[in-house]
Amino acid sequence: MKRLVTVILFTLTSVACASPGGSQTTARPSLASQTATPAPSPTQASAKALIIVPSPGKKTRVEDVTDPVHPVSVYTVAMALRNARFISATEIGYTTTNQPDSPIDGATTIWRMNLDDMQPHSVATLQGDAIALAWSPDGSSIAFIAYTGPLGENRLWLKSGSSEPRTITPLIPVSGREYISTDQITVAFSPDGKFLLMVDTIVTGDGSDVSATFQIRRTSDGRLLWVPPSARKANAYGTSMAVWSHLSDRLYYADPDAVGGKTGIHVWEPFDKVSILAGVTGWTSPSLSPDDRFVAYEVDGTDGKPHITVRDLQSETVRLVTQVAGQPIMLSDSELLERHFVRQIDGAPGPPYIADRYFALNLTTNAETPMPAGFEPMDIWPH
Repeated sequence: MKRLVTVILFTLTSVACASPGGSQTTARPSLASQTATPAPSPTQASAKALIIVPSPGKKTRVEDVTDPVHPVSVYTVAMALRNARFISATEIGYTTTNQPDSPIDGATTIWRMNLDDMQPHSVATLQGDAIALAWSPDGSSIAFIAYTGPLGENRLWLKSGSSEPRTITPLIPVSGREYISTDQITVAFSPDGKFLLMVDTIVTGDGSDVSATFQIRRTSDGRLLWVPPSARKANAYGTSMAVWSHLSDRLYYADPDAVGGKTGIHVWEPFDKVSILAGVTGWTSPSLSPDDRFVAYEVDGTDGKPHITVRDLQSETVRLVTQVAGQPIMLSDSELLERHFVRQIDGAPGPPYIADRYFALNLTTNAETPMPAGFEPMDIWPH
């Protein structure tokens, strides 16, 4: 079962990178770097689980969900944020656009803001929209996928410290097709900040490594390090659903290609070591516990309904959550957030099951608690 929604076609401008090794060009006037704030010192991961959620009255809250049954509001930002992401436990990044009704046709500014003083600082301005962005673990660098008109293309950019943003990939055309549950558009740094992942399954590359839908690059200079062979192929949207470990540079991802005659979830480790995660044939929305012991993910059950599986990566034991639910977020070894799905109205267009309310699930007691109405996680800390 695949959940389908209509894809919105994106549009970007185009200048190709010069070589497969990932050479960069400096930013053109359409992507103007603003005065950057000094990079903060590395922040130790908080023992608390924090989450960014929208709040009534066009506001945004940071909540402590260490005990998800009793969430505690820690910060309230007096505006509705776009693309809000944690930089640290006390600092966030977000974007604004001068054309809210059509961001692709306007200019987007990337900001960072310390939550203690609520003073925003601009980082960069780009023509079009930033549809995915990530901050390095030490907060000094940012990577983002820009999406602009009029041809419908995406492009990866990297800004390190106070330097100008630079292009990391050429402009890659966006494909015109239905969006499916295994599509992924993301950028993510490895836990030590050495590597940068880009997955963009809605684009159509030209078969080259630099336009592939799945890339791992070196953060220090943006150089392309590795591309799965499957990501160079046409319609390569099956190579996706990637997630970094929290404590090592290990990357899990779905890949239709076989490794050693076996198919399923692949595991990449530096440098170019690829293996298969035993016992997992496929997944959607994977989430690792902070200590990397458990991974929760969504699967389609034998009953045709979405369910969550929790796998112990040490003992290889597996638990199937019986609720009709998906999109898990592991908060700890014993607590996760899950999103219930409900049956679509007969005859209505779209998937047979649609996303509904979030619940907190205690894996030890099996107790399930509904989260407040309108609870829509935007990002979690630690990542």
